Amino acid sequence: SKVGPSIANRRDRAGYTPLHYSAQNNHVAACCLLLHLGCPVDGVGGGDREKSERVAQHCGATPLHRAAFSGATAAMRVMIEWVDLKRGNENDDAVGSRNPRSLSYSDEALEQLLLARDTSFGDQSTPLHKAAAGGRYLAVQLLLETLLDMQSSMKMKKGTITSSSTAMKSNSSRTSSVLLMALDMKD
Repeated sequence: SKVGPSIANRRDRAGYTPLHYSAQNNHVAACCLLLHLGCPVDGVGGGDREKSERVAQHCGATPLHRAAFSGATAAMRVMIEWVDLKRGNENDDAVGSRNPRSLSYSDEALEQLLLARDTSFGDQSTPLHKAAAGGRYLAVQLLLETLLDMQSSMKMKKGTITSSSTAMKSNSSRTSSVLLMALDMKD
């Protein structure tokens, strides 16, 4: 139906899409539906020509920024996995059939989503900054682990992975445990 995608991509006066609000409030089912209907995971979406027109209407933050600041880790995971699914299965017909209007994402798309700067408040914060500023430690952990996994994956594809980066990845759960233990001690 033509009604679904047009509603999924509609913006309010501030430039937010329904995905921004669903992600911020951790409404996982709504996030999945909106992504399936073609709502852009980065909050902008579209091809180069369409994207330049939509950037003018963009609020300055991605849905991941909003979710990270509010600590909506389930919604964050949905958006990250949506991009990761597309990144890992660019030519997979099953993926394309789930959302024929979506783009095939690359390693760079995941990196752009994770490192995007929020221009809405002039602070240029990434989702990781937003999560840390809001005291959302589980969101911080999710973002750090995703960045580490992405970095390792990109190095493996380029053939430049080293034993130290492999060791770092295997120690990520230990690092997370230490971080959480330190936070418990602080309370």
